[in-house]
Amino acid sequence: MPFTNIRRRTAEHMVASKATSPHVITAIDDQPIGDASDLVIALRGWQPGEQVEVSWQRGTDQGRTAVTLGG
Repeated sequence: MPFTNIRRRTAEHMVASKATSPHVITAIDDQPIGDASDLVIALRGWQPGEQVEVSWQRGTDQGRTAVTLGG
């Protein structure tokens, strides 16, 4: 999983810690993000005020969110 250290956990611990799991960006406008460098490359072509589609994962939850870039 990008941007996180993977550790073995019991199922009970994963459920208990879900509320504090970080959101992980997995793609920007369908461009996969594997690490911080990928994120920088994906955002390089955009300007503040433009909107991008961010795919994310948090624990077992996944989603897509439109985000307006700041400056």
